[in-house]
Amino acid sequence: MPTVHYKYGGSTAGRTIQCPAWHELSKRIPVNDTGSEHADRGTLLHDCMEELLVNPEIELESLIGKTYNNQVISEDEITSAIKPALNAYIDFAELHNIALELPELEVKYNEDTGGTSDLIAVNEDTVFILDWKFGFIAVAAHENPQGLFYAMCARKDPNTKDLFKGRNKICIVIIQPTDGAIMSSWDIDSSRLNKFEDEYIKAKRAQNIDAPKTGAYCKFCPAMAICPAKTGLARKAMMMEPTSEDAKGLSEALDLADSVIEWAQSVKKLAHEQAELGLKISGYKLVDKRATRKWKCTAEVETVIKKARRVKIMDAMNATLKSPAQLEKVFKQKGLDFDKYAAYIEAVSTGTTLTTADDKRPEAFNVGAFAAMIKQTD
Repeated sequence: MPTVHYKYGGSTAGRTIQCPAWHELSKRIPVNDTGSEHADRGTLLHDCMEELLVNPEIELESLIGKTYNNQVISEDEITSAIKPALNAYIDFAELHNIALELPELEVKYNEDTGGTSDLIAVNEDTVFILDWKFGFIAVAAHENPQGLFYAMCARKDPNTKDLFKGRNKICIVIIQPTDGAIMSSWDIDSSRLNKFEDEYIKAKRAQNIDAPKTGAYCKFCPAMAICPAKTGLARKAMMMEPTSEDAKGLSEALDLADSVIEWAQSVKKLAHEQAELGLKISGYKLVDKRATRKWKCTAEVETVIKKARRVKIMDAMNATLKSPAQLEKVFKQKGLDFDKYAAYIEAVSTGTTLTTADDKRPEAFNVGAFAAMIKQTD
C-alpha cells in the first residue's frame, strides 16, 4: 500500500502530459480525502495480489473476508479477479524466466514526482513494469503513460536504477482479469523511455493555468468543475439549437454532449463534497438518503427461520439461475465443457445505442430509415 503521496504520480501521468494546467487549477479545489468505494475496492484487490506474491504459499481461500475500509473480498472476487490475475502472471513469469520480483515498490524521480509500482521484475535482459487493473474499462499496455512513468522513476531512483544496467529492454505489462484479453504487453527500449521523460519534464514546467486542454484524461480530474476549457464547452452547448432534421447540428451537439454531461456531474460532485465540509449553498441543502431495512446479523436470522414452524426455508431464501456469462466462468474454473449448453442460449439485443463512427461494432439495421425509404417509393 502506498505510504507517500507525491504531487506528480503515475495515475495522473497521462493527464499531466496532455494538460499541464490541471495541477495549478486543482489547487483551487479544497482537498477531499473521503475516497470512493471503487478506489477502496481497487486498493483491496491490489493488497491481495501483493500478499500472494510476497507469500506464495498462502491459499487463495484465506483471502476471503479480507477488508479495507468498507470493502470486503468475496469468494466471487477470488474466482473472477484474483485467481485469473495470479494465473496470468505465473504463466507470464515462467514464459519470460523472471529472476527477481519486487511487488508494491515505491520509486521516485525526485521529491515531488514518484509513486508505488504494482510490480517491477527483471530477467536477463529486460525490466518489466507491471500494473494490475481491476476496473471494467479496458486498459492497454501500448503507449501506457502510467507504465512509462514508473519505468522513468525506477530508472532514476537510486534504489532501483541498477536494475537497468545491462538491460536495454523494457516491457510495460497490464493484467486485467475484467477484460477479455486479460493481459497485454508493450516492449520498448531506452530511447522510447528517454522521449517520454523529456515530454513529461517539459509538461511539468508548462504550468499555464490559462491553457487547459480537454480529452479522455479529464475523467477523474479534480479541477474539472472549474476548468475554463470545460465551462467554455458548456457555454457553447447552451448556444446551440440543433433541430430534428439538422444532421450537422446534431453531430456538433453530440460531440459536446458527453463532455458537458461529464462536467455537470463533476459540478454536482464538487457541490456535494463542499456541502459536507460545511459550505452553505444558496437554494440547496443536505438531507439523509432514504433508509432501507437490513438484517443486523444474517446468520442468526437464517438460524431462526430454519426453526420456524410455519415458514419454509424456500420462502425466506432466493435462488436464481446465473447468466450464461456467469455460469461459463464457473465451468471454466472447474475445467468443464460449457459448449453443450449453447443450444439453450440466445443473444438478444435490447435496442440500439448511438455511438461514434469509429466504434468497432457493425452498424445496426435501421428499421425507421428502411420504412421511410419504402414509403418514398410507394
